[in-house]
Order: sequence, then structure tokens, then C-alpha cells
Amino acid sequence: MTINFGRVIEATKPDSINVQHYFQYQERTKDVQVVTDETCEQFVMVVKKRSDLRDVHFISCNNDEQLRSALHKVLSNHKKEDGYIKMSAINIKHREFVEKLAHSCNFTFEASPCLLYVYNTNIAQPSVHIPQDVIVKKLSVTDAQLVNSRWTYGSEHTLSYVQFLCEHRPTIGIYVDVNGTTQLVAWALVQEYGAIGMVYVEPEYRGKSFSKILVTNLGEKLLEDGSTPFCYIYHKNDLSKYLFKSLGYEEKATSDWLMLSKI
Repeated sequence: MTINFGRVIEATKPDSINVQHYFQYQERTKDVQVVTDETCEQFVMVVKKRSDLRDVHFISCNNDEQLRSALHKVLSNHKKEDGYIKMSAINIKHREFVEKLAHSCNFTFEASPCLLYVYNTNIAQPSVHIPQDVIVKKLSVTDAQLVNSRWTYGSEHTLSYVQFLCEHRPTIGIYVDVNGTTQLVAWALVQEYGAIGMVYVEPEYRGKSFSKILVTNLGEKLLEDGSTPFCYIYHKNDLSKYLFKSLGYEEKATSDWLMLSKI
């Protein structure tokens, strides 16, 4: 069956913004599976399988029974040793349904609500001063170890993912000279699904507007590539909300990150 991805994306904005990159880079994401009905009008689910976990990245559903059937298949085929199942940026209207189904299939359930912020392309990108004593450039794969170690969700299992991002997605790092050695002190990456994320500045370099440099630079890169910059921010992270708002991003929706683990 030929699936009209463009129609699905257009009909389900802004929820669908995080899967546009999967459809754009299909040659690099062969493990993306689209589960849908015949018309794409009642049910669409995008699933990505990696060796360490399974990600559900998008659900558009007007039929609970189809959603139950598709999710039950994902859960029933999942073994404890497969790791956790992550459901990313899922509309909060599905939370109660997924939670009940998870418990009935003997899975733990954890929800982290996040706010979707999308850049307003009708305004000019703010100019940000870059100090002369810093180097701003794309991250290399060798930087992945440090980035992964600072990432809130980083572990030995996520290093390969961060390496993939450094190699295949837009990234930006700020480097300074420390006793004659060039050292990475701040960075941001574009996630596999297209969102700006992993924004981090080493504690001793905070207060220098490095975060603004990072977000502005990545935003410009995404605009050059024909993409709309966006990000997901944990609902209690007021500093990040303030940062992105100050750079022209607007809150558009609330989504859940759901973590399911086999008991």
C-alpha cells in the first residue's frame, strides 16, 4: 500500500512535526515501520526499532480499537531483556489509554509531559554575539563520549545513538582554549526526529550566552535545510522555556514521553 505521508503530516500538525525527518531521511532510517489503516484517516502509528529499545514516535488515532490492537502487538512481542519501550512526543489525549493497556500487559508506566515549541518563521532570527576567543563548529564523533556523559538520559546504551547524531544530524559545539588545549564546553544537537535538544553548557561557562549561540546556530542550519526548528521542553524546565521564547519560539502543544518496562 502506498501511504501519502504528506497528507498524514499536514492533517495532524503540530503533533506530526517530529516524524517529518523520518520521512525525509528514509534512506538512513530503514528500520522505521508505519502501521496504518487503508486510508490513513483513522489510525497511523510510526515505530522505530533499534537494538536496545523500541520507539513509538507518532500516533494519530480516531479509533481506539485499532490503537489497542497495534500497541498490544508491540507490547506482546516485547521481552524484558529487550529493554524499555519509549513513546516519544505522544499527544496527551492518549496517556490514560496507553497506561491502562501497559498495566494490563504487565508493564510499568511512567509519563513525562513536555511542551512543543516551534520557531516562528515570520520573524527575523535574532543576532547573537560570538566572542572572538571561542570556536563554534560542528561536533565530531569523538565528542560523543563527553556529550553522552552529560546527557540527563545518557548511559552506556545511548552512546551509539549520540555518535549517530554527531555523524548524521546537524550539531554545534563551542570550543575554548584551556592551557593550550582546545576543549569542548557547550553543545546542542538535532535529535533523530528533528528536534533541537541536548543543549548543555559546562557549569563554569554559564552566563556567557552560549546557549543562545547554540540554539540560534542550529536554528539557522535547520532553516537552510528547509526544516522548521522546534524543540520539546520538560514542562517544569522554566529556564529552557525562557531561552527558546526569547529566540522566537512559540508554545504549540503538550506531548508525553512515555516509558514502559516489562515487569
